[in-house]
Amino acid sequence: MGSGSRCQAPLAGLHSLCLLLVAGLNSVTSDADIFLIYSEKADSCLESSGSSVRLAPSCNESFDQQQWKWVSRLRLFNLGSKQCLSIQRRNDTVPRLGMMECNQESAQMRWHCNGLGSQLSSYLIQQSKAGTQGPNTGQPDVWRIYNTDEDLCARPYHGKIEY
Repeated sequence: MGSGSRCQAPLAGLHSLCLLLVAGLNSVTSDADIFLIYSEKADSCLESSGSSVRLAPSCNESFDQQQWKWVSRLRLFNLGSKQCLSIQRRNDTVPRLGMMECNQESAQMRWHCNGLGSQLSSYLIQQSKAGTQGPNTGQPDVWRIYNTDEDLCARPYHGKIEY
């Protein structure tokens, strides 16, 4: 057996490992716990944009910046930014929605699914008054999981992944 055959076996194993990793990464986006947060009033989905959050011009289920998942300690994880939704209190007088590393322990990253919609409306309206996009004021908004009739509590954290 020549040295070439010894080299092929490890390469074949590495190739198989790469295929398994790619398949595993692709399955993340098909996870049933992943969802888009949809505002009926704005006809738009929430997306991360750098360290901030905004309503997207359109909803796109394959765009990971719009994909969310409930994780431990009442946090909402964004697959695109790999960060959690938070309230940011900078030098501004108005607290803003933003993204924060999930490994931090902060009350500003805790959300209760049954009150999340009204909180999103409140913060996004404040942000729109400060110049960033938010839902129109007036009638209360209905927030739900995009392309379903499910509310934001329908896809809870099941204790599988720790971020």
